[in-house]
Amino acid sequence: MTYNPRSYPSYKPSGVEWLGDVPAHWEMRRLRNVVNMRVSNVDKHVKADEEPVRLCSL
Repeated sequence: MTYNPRSYPSYKPSGVEWLGDVPAHWEMRRLRNVVNMRVSNVDKHVKADEEPVRLCSL
């Protein structure tokens, strides 16, 4: 049994394997289409063997 703090009348597949089903009335959108992204100098130490990543600061 999984913990579910809320229950909705119906669910639909999210299309994302790790996320599973989401409430049917939720709209699926890419994060970049919902937020403003800005370049940040939070981590200036980049190593040659690392892949660059974007940070989500809350």
